[in-house]
Amino acid sequence: MTAFDGSSPSPDYPLSLNTSVGYTNLRMASDSVSIKKVSSPRNISWGITRFKDSDGVVAKFTKSGHSATEAALRFPERLINKTENGPNGLTNYGKTLQWNLFIGALANTGSPEYSFDFNSARLGVSDDTTAFDASQNFLDTSYDDSTQTATNNFYAMDVDATFPQVSGDTIIFQATFSPGIAEWATGWQSFGVDNDGSNWDGSKGWTLPTADFSAVASYENSGAGGATAGIGLYNRFVSNQAVKGALQTWILTLNIQQT
Repeated sequence: MTAFDGSSPSPDYPLSLNTSVGYTNLRMASDSVSIKKVSSPRNISWGITRFKDSDGVVAKFTKSGHSATEAALRFPERLINKTENGPNGLTNYGKTLQWNLFIGALANTGSPEYSFDFNSARLGVSDDTTAFDASQNFLDTSYDDSTQTATNNFYAMDVDATFPQVSGDTIIFQATFSPGIAEWATGWQSFGVDNDGSNWDGSKGWTLPTADFSAVASYENSGAGGATAGIGLYNRFVSNQAVKGALQTWILTLNIQQT
């Protein structure tokens, strides 16, 4: 992703938005818009769409199930900027999980508890700048599972209504970060998808030895996201996206395409 300072958009990009990221013939009523599309060689892309949203109207719109693209078309006068980039890295947990689900190896242990569905999938952000390593189990690598504490800021937001979605060969995750959420001064530095543990059934147990689930009971889904660690980090991406501005809504999206 290209770093964005949360104030004025760059003059280096045109006012018409690139149709390759889903916008068509959109012109701003007042403020200029910048967008930069950087191709991802792994067909995995993270996007942040930023809006001025002092009254929370945009956040309400997307949390109800509308996409960031629809929000940009519905509220063009509020749109600030969109950045999109990748790739990221799959964790050891993510790699092992997807193939075990694929072959049905988790069928006897209640595979829904492992899934990244509407009830359990979250998109998280953190100010942790630690480089990606496949052995990482938590988005904020400073998180101590034994004490459930961390030295960095992080926030995992439940996916919006109707997400994740599958469209052809692509799965799409989206989560809306409303005004007042994740606005720490150190900025958005890393991103990931995790499972919040709300589908977990302790009587069935976990079979994947790549994460410590000893404190899983405390990670139950609050319905709105929060600064609690998940139980299965699927992937992680590190990129400086600067500070989320006050009275702004940022919509975080993740597209994963199979080719």
